[in-house]
Amino acid sequence: MFLKLSIFVVFLAVLLSLYIHYAPLSSISRSHVNWYQRGSYYRLPSGHDMFYVDSHPNTRPGHSPVDINKDDVVLLIHGFPSSSYDYSTLFTALQKRCKCRVVAVDHLGFGFSSKPPSYNYTMPNLSSNLLSFLKSKGLENVHAISHDMGDTVLTEALSRLEEQGKTSGFKTVTFTNGGMVFSEIGLRLGQRILLSGYGEMFVEKVPDVFLRLFTLKQLYSIWSKGSDEGRMKLESNEMLDLLEYNDGNKIIHKLSYYLKERSREENERRWFATLSRLKVPIKLCWGDGDAVAPVKITTELVKRARLRDAKVEIMEGIGHFGMLEDAERWMDCVLGEELLV
Repeated sequence: MFLKLSIFVVFLAVLLSLYIHYAPLSSISRSHVNWYQRGSYYRLPSGHDMFYVDSHPNTRPGHSPVDINKDDVVLLIHGFPSSSYDYSTLFTALQKRCKCRVVAVDHLGFGFSSKPPSYNYTMPNLSSNLLSFLKSKGLENVHAISHDMGDTVLTEALSRLEEQGKTSGFKTVTFTNGGMVFSEIGLRLGQRILLSGYGEMFVEKVPDVFLRLFTLKQLYSIWSKGSDEGRMKLESNEMLDLLEYNDGNKIIHKLSYYLKERSREENERRWFATLSRLKVPIKLCWGDGDAVAPVKITTELVKRARLRDAKVEIMEGIGHFGMLEDAERWMDCVLGEELLV
């Protein structure tokens, strides 16, 4: 009896030490509020609200302020489990450097967008939402820059446009660290659980505080080994603060459905075929210190999707979240010769 009690006490002590070390910094921070106040909402045909931030919200198609190029609009598409907030600290700098209009969106279920628990968070739905938003704002021939899950949202959008017999609607396409070749993904334990049949039970049964600690550990593992520890913890905590906003963490098993869609060979073949036929410039900007989306994905993607003319630029010493780890180098890479002024 005494032995069991001792083991239990030690277990509680370990959990307490983990909580103190990884405890949430706060709920919604002042910087979150500032980002929210810069944004607006678009009411989707489904009736749900999609949050977005537009550097020039009152710009009409063909009519741009004198300080920006009316022909260049950069669209930032975030990944999982984050939001458009990933781009908040570089948003203004990006706009100034390219002298263009910059737009960032939150997918449904993420950030400040609606998080309906009964919604089907599939790639067809998320990509349709993105295309609906672009059409409503008159945004055509944009420079799309995507990350992580956003890579798949963008690729699905390109496939849907092609199948509808429409031109791409994009001027250039830039993919950054994401699992675009499923067989090469360095799946984290959390991803494996969510991919299994136990994802929903895991989310429902594990107490919120321990689920957060577990998720933080998973996030820390995909930053580069040389990244600033304080910055890593701050950004990762803020990322989860927004995921938990309006109970997004309660549906994380649904938000991760894209992993199952990526794992299906028929989807991968369709997406690769779309990219192989794409008539606009494609660029891959990749941090080589990413454990979940390793740099080998770039060579496999070029080979399997036959991207002979794609530009590939590797950012040495940068992990999964390049825009957070080294914003300057990330901007240099994604803007390139086409947009960098």
